[in-house]
Amino acid sequence: MFNNSFHIKLLYPGAFILVLLMMFLLGKDSKSQVAGCTDPQANNYNPVAIINDGSCEYEPTPYNPPVLFNLPGQINETSGLIYWDNGLWSHNDSGGDPILYKVDTSTGEIIKWVMIDNALNVDWEDIAQDEQCIYIGDFGNNAGTRDDMNILVINKENILLSFSDTVNILGEEIWFSFEDQTVFSPNQNNHNYDCEAMIVVEDSIYLFSKNWVNRYTRLYRLPKEPGTYQAVVLDSLNVNCLVTGADYFEETGFVTLTGYNFFIPMFWMLWDYQGHNFFSGNKRLINMPALLGAQTEGVSITSGDDLLISAEKTDLFDQSVYEVDYGQWVGSATSIANLIPTKSEIKINPNPVNDKLIIETPGIEGLEPEIAIYNQMGSVCDIMYRIFTKMEDKCRTTIDVSHLQEGFYVVKVQYGPVFKTGKLIKN
Repeated sequence: MFNNSFHIKLLYPGAFILVLLMMFLLGKDSKSQVAGCTDPQANNYNPVAIINDGSCEYEPTPYNPPVLFNLPGQINETSGLIYWDNGLWSHNDSGGDPILYKVDTSTGEIIKWVMIDNALNVDWEDIAQDEQCIYIGDFGNNAGTRDDMNILVINKENILLSFSDTVNILGEEIWFSFEDQTVFSPNQNNHNYDCEAMIVVEDSIYLFSKNWVNRYTRLYRLPKEPGTYQAVVLDSLNVNCLVTGADYFEETGFVTLTGYNFFIPMFWMLWDYQGHNFFSGNKRLINMPALLGAQTEGVSITSGDDLLISAEKTDLFDQSVYEVDYGQWVGSATSIANLIPTKSEIKINPNPVNDKLIIETPGIEGLEPEIAIYNQMGSVCDIMYRIFTKMEDKCRTTIDVSHLQEGFYVVKVQYGPVFKTGKLIKN
Protein backbone atom coordinates (compact mmCIF):
# COMPACT_ATOMS: atom_id res chain seq x y z
CA MET A 1 0.00 0.00 0.00
CA PHE A 2 3.03 2.24 0.35
CA ASN A 3 5.68 3.04 -2.25
CA ASN A 4 8.95 1.66 -0.89
CA SER A 5 11.18 3.34 -3.45
CA PHE A 6 13.50 6.31 -3.20
CA HIS A 7 14.31 8.89 -5.79
CA ILE A 8 18.05 8.40 -6.35
CA LYS A 9 20.06 11.34 -7.67
CA LEU A 10 23.63 10.94 -8.88
CA LEU A 11 25.74 13.99 -8.36
CA TYR A 12 28.88 13.12 -10.34
CA PRO A 13 29.69 11.02 -13.45
CA GLY A 14 32.78 9.30 -12.07
CA ALA A 15 30.65 6.62 -10.46
CA PHE A 16 29.28 5.40 -13.81
CA ILE A 17 30.69 1.87 -13.56
CA LEU A 18 29.64 1.58 -9.95
CA VAL A 19 26.14 2.72 -10.84
CA LEU A 20 25.90 0.06 -13.54
CA LEU A 21 26.79 -2.51 -10.94
CA MET A 22 24.19 -1.06 -8.58
CA MET A 23 21.51 -1.22 -11.29
CA PHE A 24 22.39 -4.86 -11.93
CA LEU A 25 22.03 -5.69 -8.26
CA LEU A 26 18.82 -3.70 -7.93
CA GLY A 27 17.39 -5.80 -10.73
CA LYS A 28 17.62 -8.65 -8.24
CA ASP A 29 16.12 -6.51 -5.49
CA SER A 30 13.07 -8.70 -4.94
CA LYS A 31 15.36 -11.65 -4.15
CA SER A 32 17.56 -9.74 -1.73
CA GLN A 33 14.89 -7.92 0.27
CA VAL A 34 14.24 -9.31 3.72
CA ALA A 35 10.76 -10.70 4.40
CA GLY A 36 9.30 -10.87 7.88
CA CYS A 37 7.02 -9.15 10.38
CA THR A 38 6.99 -5.38 9.78
CA ASP A 39 4.66 -4.31 12.63
CA PRO A 40 6.51 -2.86 15.67
CA GLN A 41 3.61 -3.87 17.94
CA ALA A 42 4.03 -7.57 17.13
CA ASN A 43 5.96 -10.01 19.33
CA ASN A 44 8.18 -11.05 16.42
CA TYR A 45 8.78 -7.63 14.83
CA ASN A 46 11.79 -7.68 12.53
CA PRO A 47 13.19 -4.15 12.03
CA VAL A 48 15.23 -5.38 9.06
CA ALA A 49 12.17 -6.71 7.22
CA ILE A 50 11.09 -4.77 4.15
CA ILE A 51 8.49 -7.22 2.84
CA ASN A 52 5.57 -8.12 5.12
CA ASP A 53 5.19 -11.91 4.89
CA GLY A 54 2.11 -12.05 7.13
CA SER A 55 3.96 -13.74 10.00
CA CYS A 56 3.27 -11.15 12.74
CA GLU A 57 2.23 -12.62 16.09
CA TYR A 58 0.45 -10.64 18.82
CA GLU A 59 -0.32 -10.97 22.50
CA PRO A 60 -3.98 -11.72 23.32
CA THR A 61 -5.67 -8.32 23.42
CA PRO A 62 -8.80 -7.74 25.56
CA TYR A 63 -10.85 -4.60 25.00
CA ASN A 64 -14.04 -3.20 26.50
CA PRO A 65 -15.71 -0.86 23.97
CA PRO A 66 -18.12 1.82 25.17
CA VAL A 67 -21.76 1.85 24.08
CA LEU A 68 -22.35 4.64 21.57
CA PHE A 69 -26.15 4.27 21.74
CA ASN A 70 -28.94 1.72 21.97
CA LEU A 71 -30.77 0.99 18.72
CA PRO A 72 -34.54 1.45 18.40
CA GLY A 73 -36.77 -1.58 18.90
CA GLN A 74 -37.46 -1.74 15.15
CA ILE A 75 -33.85 -2.96 14.68
CA ASN A 76 -33.59 -5.39 17.57
CA GLU A 77 -32.03 -8.03 15.30
CA THR A 78 -29.48 -5.76 13.64
CA SER A 79 -27.38 -7.91 11.36
CA GLY A 80 -25.38 -5.58 9.11
CA LEU A 81 -23.93 -2.09 9.24
CA ILE A 82 -22.58 0.58 6.89
CA TYR A 83 -21.87 4.28 7.30
CA TRP A 84 -23.14 6.37 4.37
CA ASP A 85 -24.82 9.73 3.69
CA ASN A 86 -24.00 10.98 7.21
CA GLY A 87 -25.86 8.12 8.85
CA LEU A 88 -25.57 4.55 10.01
CA TRP A 89 -27.60 2.01 7.99
CA SER A 90 -28.73 -1.36 9.30
CA HIS A 91 -31.35 -4.08 8.83
CA ASN A 92 -32.82 -7.07 10.64
CA ASP A 93 -31.98 -10.66 9.79
CA SER A 94 -34.15 -13.68 8.96
CA GLY A 95 -37.89 -13.09 8.82
CA GLY A 96 -37.70 -9.33 9.17
CA ASP A 97 -39.21 -6.88 6.73
CA PRO A 98 -37.08 -6.05 3.65
CA ILE A 99 -36.24 -2.62 5.07
CA LEU A 100 -33.06 -0.60 5.44
CA TYR A 101 -33.01 1.78 8.40
CA LYS A 102 -30.93 4.96 8.55
CA VAL A 103 -29.93 5.89 12.09
CA ASP A 104 -28.69 9.21 13.41
CA THR A 105 -25.21 8.59 14.83
CA SER A 106 -25.62 11.16 17.60
CA THR A 107 -29.04 10.12 18.91
CA GLY A 108 -29.52 6.54 17.67
CA GLU A 109 -32.94 7.47 16.29
CA ILE A 110 -34.27 6.24 12.94
CA ILE A 111 -34.32 9.15 10.48
CA LYS A 112 -35.19 7.28 7.26
CA TRP A 113 -36.28 3.86 6.15
CA VAL A 114 -36.19 2.22 2.74
CA MET A 115 -38.57 -0.57 1.71
CA ILE A 116 -37.27 -2.90 -1.05
CA ASP A 117 -40.47 -3.64 -2.96
CA ASN A 118 -39.35 -6.69 -4.93
CA ALA A 119 -37.38 -8.47 -2.19
CA LEU A 120 -37.97 -10.91 0.66
CA ASN A 121 -35.85 -11.03 3.76
CA VAL A 122 -35.23 -14.77 3.86
CA ASP A 123 -32.09 -14.25 5.92
CA TRP A 124 -30.42 -10.88 5.44
CA GLU A 125 -27.05 -11.13 7.14
CA ASP A 126 -24.82 -8.29 5.98
CA ILE A 127 -24.70 -5.05 4.04
CA ALA A 128 -21.83 -3.54 2.03
CA GLN A 129 -21.32 -0.65 -0.34
CA ASP A 130 -19.26 0.93 -3.07
CA GLU A 131 -19.50 4.42 -4.53
CA GLN A 132 -22.64 3.72 -6.56
CA CYS A 133 -24.54 0.90 -4.85
CA ILE A 134 -25.59 -0.77 -1.62
CA TYR A 135 -25.39 -4.58 -1.44
CA ILE A 136 -27.59 -6.63 0.91
CA GLY A 137 -26.54 -10.22 1.52
CA ASP A 138 -29.45 -12.68 1.78
CA PHE A 139 -27.15 -15.65 2.34
CA GLY A 140 -27.73 -16.82 5.91
CA ASN A 141 -27.55 -20.61 5.73
CA ASN A 142 -27.76 -22.10 9.23
CA ALA A 143 -28.99 -25.48 8.00
CA GLY A 144 -26.58 -25.66 5.06
CA THR A 145 -29.37 -26.40 2.57
CA ARG A 146 -29.89 -23.12 0.72
CA ASP A 147 -29.55 -23.08 -3.05
CA ASP A 148 -31.11 -19.62 -3.35
CA MET A 149 -28.45 -17.41 -1.73
CA ASN A 150 -28.44 -13.97 -3.26
CA ILE A 151 -27.22 -10.40 -2.92
CA LEU A 152 -29.56 -7.49 -3.56
CA VAL A 153 -28.02 -4.53 -5.43
CA ILE A 154 -29.58 -1.11 -4.84
CA ASN A 155 -28.56 2.09 -6.62
CA LYS A 156 -27.76 4.81 -4.09
CA GLU A 157 -29.17 7.48 -6.39
CA ASN A 158 -32.63 5.96 -6.05
CA ILE A 159 -32.43 6.55 -2.30
CA LEU A 160 -30.99 10.05 -2.53
CA LEU A 161 -33.56 11.21 -5.10
CA SER A 162 -36.33 10.83 -2.55
CA PHE A 163 -36.73 13.48 0.12
CA SER A 164 -39.31 11.40 1.98
CA ASP A 165 -38.52 9.58 5.21
CA THR A 166 -40.01 6.46 3.61
CA VAL A 167 -38.72 5.24 0.24
CA ASN A 168 -39.99 2.35 -1.87
CA ILE A 169 -37.48 1.15 -4.48
CA LEU A 170 -36.56 -1.86 -6.60
CA GLY A 171 -33.28 -3.77 -6.57
CA GLU A 172 -31.37 -6.17 -8.82
CA GLU A 173 -30.04 -9.53 -7.66
CA ILE A 174 -26.84 -11.58 -7.73
CA TRP A 175 -27.48 -15.31 -7.28
CA PHE A 176 -24.69 -17.65 -6.24
CA SER A 177 -23.57 -20.93 -4.70
CA PHE A 178 -20.24 -21.96 -3.20
CA GLU A 179 -18.07 -23.78 -5.72
CA ASP A 180 -16.76 -26.21 -3.10
CA GLN A 181 -20.09 -27.13 -1.45
CA THR A 182 -21.39 -30.54 -2.60
CA VAL A 183 -23.60 -31.60 0.33
CA PHE A 184 -26.92 -29.80 0.93
CA SER A 185 -28.64 -32.16 3.38
CA PRO A 186 -29.98 -30.47 6.55
CA ASN A 187 -27.32 -30.14 9.24
CA GLN A 188 -28.41 -27.30 11.52
CA ASN A 189 -25.45 -25.30 12.85
CA ASN A 190 -23.11 -28.23 12.17
CA HIS A 191 -21.39 -27.46 8.87
CA ASN A 192 -18.96 -24.99 7.31
CA TYR A 193 -21.09 -23.36 4.58
CA ASP A 194 -22.96 -20.65 6.42
CA CYS A 195 -22.23 -17.03 5.46
CA GLU A 196 -22.92 -13.71 7.22
CA ALA A 197 -20.17 -11.34 6.05
CA MET A 198 -19.10 -9.59 2.84
CA ILE A 199 -17.20 -6.60 1.49
CA VAL A 200 -17.10 -4.96 -1.94
CA VAL A 201 -13.70 -4.09 -3.41
CA GLU A 202 -13.35 -2.71 -6.94
CA ASP A 203 -15.19 -5.07 -9.33
CA SER A 204 -15.75 -7.95 -6.90
CA ILE A 205 -17.70 -9.04 -3.85
CA TYR A 206 -15.73 -10.96 -1.23
CA LEU A 207 -17.56 -13.32 1.13
CA PHE A 208 -16.33 -14.64 4.48
CA SER A 209 -17.87 -17.95 5.50
CA LYS A 210 -19.24 -18.73 8.95
CA ASN A 211 -17.81 -22.16 9.79
CA TRP A 212 -19.81 -23.77 12.58
CA VAL A 213 -17.55 -26.82 12.88
CA ASN A 214 -13.91 -25.72 12.66
CA ARG A 215 -14.24 -21.97 13.49
CA TYR A 216 -12.27 -21.02 10.36
CA THR A 217 -13.48 -18.62 7.70
CA ARG A 218 -13.04 -19.08 3.95
CA LEU A 219 -12.61 -16.18 1.57
CA TYR A 220 -14.71 -16.30 -1.63
CA ARG A 221 -14.97 -13.97 -4.61
CA LEU A 222 -17.74 -13.32 -7.12
CA PRO A 223 -18.57 -10.50 -9.58
CA LYS A 224 -20.66 -7.61 -8.30
CA GLU A 225 -22.82 -7.46 -11.43
CA PRO A 226 -26.33 -9.00 -11.34
CA GLY A 227 -26.34 -12.59 -12.59
CA THR A 228 -25.85 -16.18 -11.41
CA TYR A 229 -22.40 -17.38 -10.35
CA GLN A 230 -20.33 -19.80 -8.35
CA ALA A 231 -18.38 -18.09 -5.59
CA VAL A 232 -14.70 -19.00 -6.04
CA VAL A 233 -12.82 -19.97 -2.88
CA LEU A 234 -9.50 -18.11 -2.50
CA ASP A 235 -8.11 -18.78 0.97
CA SER A 236 -8.99 -19.63 4.57
CA LEU A 237 -8.01 -18.37 8.02
CA ASN A 238 -8.25 -19.85 11.51
CA VAL A 239 -10.23 -17.06 13.20
CA ASN A 240 -11.43 -19.21 16.12
CA CYS A 241 -14.88 -17.65 15.96
CA LEU A 242 -18.12 -17.48 13.99
CA VAL A 243 -17.70 -14.60 11.54
CA THR A 244 -20.89 -12.53 11.43
CA GLY A 245 -19.92 -9.24 9.76
CA ALA A 246 -17.21 -7.50 7.73
CA ASP A 247 -16.24 -4.10 6.39
CA TYR A 248 -13.59 -2.52 4.15
CA PHE A 249 -12.19 1.01 4.31
CA GLU A 250 -11.12 2.07 0.83
CA GLU A 251 -8.80 4.91 1.87
CA THR A 252 -6.45 2.60 3.79
CA GLY A 253 -7.42 -0.88 2.56
CA PHE A 254 -8.16 -1.86 6.17
CA VAL A 255 -10.51 -4.86 6.58
CA THR A 256 -12.27 -5.91 9.76
CA LEU A 257 -14.28 -9.02 10.65
CA THR A 258 -16.54 -9.30 13.67
CA GLY A 259 -18.07 -12.32 15.33
CA TYR A 260 -18.05 -14.33 18.54
CA ASN A 261 -16.89 -17.63 20.00
CA PHE A 262 -19.21 -19.14 22.60
CA PHE A 263 -20.77 -15.66 22.78
CA ILE A 264 -17.52 -13.90 23.63
CA PRO A 265 -17.52 -11.10 20.99
CA MET A 266 -14.36 -10.31 19.08
CA PHE A 267 -13.12 -8.70 15.91
CA TRP A 268 -10.18 -9.22 13.57
CA MET A 269 -8.11 -6.50 11.92
CA LEU A 270 -6.52 -7.27 8.53
CA TRP A 271 -4.09 -4.85 6.89
CA ASP A 272 -0.87 -4.53 4.88
CA TYR A 273 -1.80 -7.51 2.71
CA GLN A 274 -0.87 -8.35 -0.88
CA GLY A 275 -3.39 -7.53 -3.62
CA HIS A 276 -6.82 -8.70 -2.48
CA ASN A 277 -5.51 -11.65 -0.49
CA PHE A 278 -6.75 -10.20 2.78
CA PHE A 279 -5.21 -13.01 4.85
CA SER A 280 -1.66 -12.47 3.55
CA GLY A 281 -0.75 -9.48 5.76
CA ASN A 282 -1.15 -8.55 9.42
CA LYS A 283 -3.95 -10.37 11.25
CA ARG A 284 -4.72 -9.18 14.77
CA LEU A 285 -7.49 -10.46 17.04
CA ILE A 286 -9.19 -8.24 19.65
CA ASN A 287 -11.39 -9.98 22.24
CA MET A 288 -14.24 -8.26 24.09
CA PRO A 289 -14.80 -10.51 27.15
CA ALA A 290 -16.77 -7.83 29.03
CA LEU A 291 -19.53 -8.27 26.42
CA LEU A 292 -19.98 -11.98 27.17
CA GLY A 293 -23.49 -12.81 26.02
CA ALA A 294 -23.72 -10.09 23.39
CA GLN A 295 -24.32 -11.21 19.81
CA THR A 296 -22.24 -8.92 17.62
CA GLU A 297 -23.48 -9.02 14.02
CA GLY A 298 -22.54 -5.86 12.10
CA VAL A 299 -19.41 -3.75 11.74
CA SER A 300 -18.70 -0.47 9.95
CA ILE A 301 -15.39 1.39 9.63
CA THR A 302 -16.19 5.09 9.89
CA SER A 303 -12.66 6.54 9.67
CA GLY A 304 -9.01 5.63 9.66
CA ASP A 305 -9.15 5.23 13.45
CA ASP A 306 -12.71 4.26 14.43
CA LEU A 307 -15.22 1.53 13.76
CA LEU A 308 -18.70 0.71 15.05
CA ILE A 309 -20.03 -2.74 15.96
CA SER A 310 -23.73 -3.54 16.35
CA ALA A 311 -25.20 -6.29 18.51
CA GLU A 312 -28.65 -7.89 18.55
CA LYS A 313 -30.91 -7.86 21.58
CA THR A 314 -30.23 -10.82 23.87
CA ASP A 315 -31.25 -11.82 27.38
CA LEU A 316 -28.23 -9.93 28.75
CA PHE A 317 -27.89 -6.97 26.38
CA ASP A 318 -30.10 -4.52 24.53
CA GLN A 319 -29.64 -3.99 20.80
CA SER A 320 -26.69 -1.59 20.75
CA VAL A 321 -23.91 0.02 18.78
CA TYR A 322 -20.40 -0.02 20.29
CA GLU A 323 -17.58 2.36 19.38
CA VAL A 324 -14.04 1.03 18.87
CA ASP A 325 -10.88 3.12 18.60
CA TYR A 326 -8.80 0.68 16.58
CA GLY A 327 -6.19 3.38 15.89
CA GLN A 328 -4.41 2.34 19.09
CA TRP A 329 -3.41 -0.89 17.34
CA VAL A 330 -3.03 0.15 13.71
CA GLY A 331 -3.80 3.87 13.79
CA SER A 332 -0.21 4.91 13.25
CA ALA A 333 -0.19 2.89 10.07
CA THR A 334 -3.33 4.53 8.76
CA SER A 335 -3.23 8.08 10.09
CA ILE A 336 0.44 8.66 9.33
CA ALA A 337 -0.08 7.20 5.88
CA ASN A 338 -2.67 9.89 5.26
CA LEU A 339 -0.08 12.52 6.18
CA ILE A 340 2.48 11.28 3.67
CA PRO A 341 1.44 12.32 0.14
CA THR A 342 1.04 9.23 -2.02
CA LYS A 343 3.20 10.56 -4.88
CA SER A 344 5.83 12.20 -2.72
CA GLU A 345 9.39 10.93 -2.72
CA ILE A 346 11.99 10.57 -0.05
CA LYS A 347 15.32 11.60 -1.56
CA ILE A 348 18.79 10.52 -0.50
CA ASN A 349 21.92 12.04 -2.00
CA PRO A 350 24.66 11.87 -2.93
CA ASN A 351 24.46 8.26 -3.96
CA PRO A 352 27.14 6.87 -4.06
CA VAL A 353 28.27 8.68 -0.92
CA ASN A 354 31.64 9.25 0.77
CA ASP A 355 30.88 10.89 4.11
CA LYS A 356 27.78 13.09 4.36
CA LEU A 357 24.36 11.68 3.43
CA ILE A 358 21.43 14.07 3.00
CA ILE A 359 17.83 12.80 3.36
CA GLU A 360 14.81 14.85 2.36
CA THR A 361 11.23 13.91 3.24
CA PRO A 362 7.82 15.57 3.05
CA GLY A 363 7.13 17.79 6.05
CA ILE A 364 5.20 15.89 8.72
CA GLU A 365 4.41 18.09 11.70
CA GLY A 366 5.20 16.61 15.10
CA LEU A 367 6.61 13.31 13.86
CA GLU A 368 10.18 12.23 14.53
CA PRO A 369 11.28 9.50 12.13
CA GLU A 370 13.71 6.72 12.91
CA ILE A 371 16.48 6.21 10.37
CA ALA A 372 18.24 2.86 10.16
CA ILE A 373 21.02 1.70 7.87
CA TYR A 374 21.53 -2.02 7.21
CA ASN A 375 24.20 -3.92 5.35
CA GLN A 376 23.29 -6.45 2.66
CA MET A 377 23.28 -9.27 5.25
CA GLY A 378 20.47 -7.48 7.11
CA SER A 379 22.61 -6.45 10.07
CA VAL A 380 22.07 -3.02 11.62
CA CYS A 381 24.96 -0.66 11.01
CA ASP A 382 23.36 2.49 12.38
CA ILE A 383 20.03 3.32 13.93
CA MET A 384 19.15 6.81 15.04
CA TYR A 385 16.40 9.35 15.60
CA ARG A 386 16.79 12.60 13.71
CA ILE A 387 14.95 15.88 14.01
CA PHE A 388 14.49 17.13 10.50
CA THR A 389 15.02 20.79 9.67
CA LYS A 390 11.85 22.24 8.15
CA MET A 391 12.40 23.79 4.71
CA GLU A 392 9.12 25.06 3.26
CA ASP A 393 7.09 21.90 2.61
CA LYS A 394 10.08 19.55 3.01
CA CYS A 395 12.32 18.35 5.80
CA ARG A 396 16.04 17.64 5.57
CA THR A 397 18.66 15.91 7.72
CA THR A 398 22.35 15.13 7.25
CA ILE A 399 23.97 11.90 8.44
CA ASP A 400 27.68 11.15 8.72
CA VAL A 401 28.35 7.76 7.12
CA SER A 402 32.13 8.13 6.77
CA HIS A 403 32.69 5.24 9.20
CA LEU A 404 30.86 2.74 6.99
CA GLN A 405 32.90 0.36 4.87
CA GLU A 406 32.58 0.45 1.11
CA GLY A 407 29.64 -1.56 -0.19
CA PHE A 408 25.89 -1.66 -0.58
CA TYR A 409 23.42 -0.74 2.17
CA VAL A 410 19.69 -0.37 2.80
CA VAL A 411 18.40 2.89 4.28
CA LYS A 412 15.07 2.72 6.09
CA VAL A 413 13.13 5.84 7.16
CA GLN A 414 10.31 4.85 9.49
CA TYR A 415 7.37 6.68 11.10
CA GLY A 416 5.92 4.03 13.43
CA PRO A 417 4.90 1.13 11.17
CA VAL A 418 5.03 3.27 8.04
CA PHE A 419 8.40 3.17 6.34
CA LYS A 420 10.20 3.77 3.06
CA THR A 421 13.44 2.13 2.02
CA GLY A 422 16.12 2.57 -0.58
CA LYS A 423 19.52 1.31 -1.65
CA LEU A 424 22.72 3.17 -0.83
CA ILE A 425 26.26 2.78 -2.14
CA LYS A 426 29.16 3.73 0.11
CA ASN A 427 32.52 4.31 -1.60
